[in-house]
Amino acid sequence: MTSIYNYEDFAAASALAGAMHLDRAAQFVGRHRWELKLSETGAEIDGFDRRGTEYLMVAREGRHLASLRLRRAAAGSMTAAAFPHLWRRHRRELQRMSEVTRFCSAPGLGGRLCREAVTELLIGLCRHGRRSGQEQLFGVVYPGVAKAIARNGWASRHLDSFETDGRETWLCRWDCTAEADWRLQECAARLAERAAARPLLQAA
Repeated sequence: MTSIYNYEDFAAASALAGAMHLDRAAQFVGRHRWELKLSETGAEIDGFDRRGTEYLMVAREGRHLASLRLRRAAAGSMTAAAFPHLWRRHRRELQRMSEVTRFCSAPGLGGRLCREAVTELLIGLCRHGRRSGQEQLFGVVYPGVAKAIARNGWASRHLDSFETDGRETWLCRWDCTAEADWRLQECAARLAERAAARPLLQAA
């Protein structure tokens, strides 16, 4: 189950928050080589980790598995700050939406557990978006991320393309609909069936 925190409650959950910020550093600085500032403890925290931001997280036994940030664009957008050319072109549409950033999974999970956690996170995001009046979401992602989300059942609408540090990058939109929820649940059910069948195959 995905837990949803506002900024104040998440900051108070110091152990989980700390683990997420370290995993963000591993993914975005260690793996993707983004030039981001890290804290003295190696955590990745930026100016959008502040009031008005929500955090969605999948955790098990106190361990961070997958997470993302959600913020209404009208309250301040990372896209507007980091990619002003995109914001100028799409401002009329984006300013009425909510922005997803720092989509992250913990390193070393393994393919099956990582996909299960990510699918669970996406279901939580889709449902929270519908409940909270944030049905329209956008984010700046690498094509592989958009395609991975689509494989889990939630296709995006491709709004724009550009390059960052020589890598193709997309601006995408996701709509929190009943159909998206249903397709994500189908994916989660298939993953659960495969996980249940694996011990039987190993014992055969």
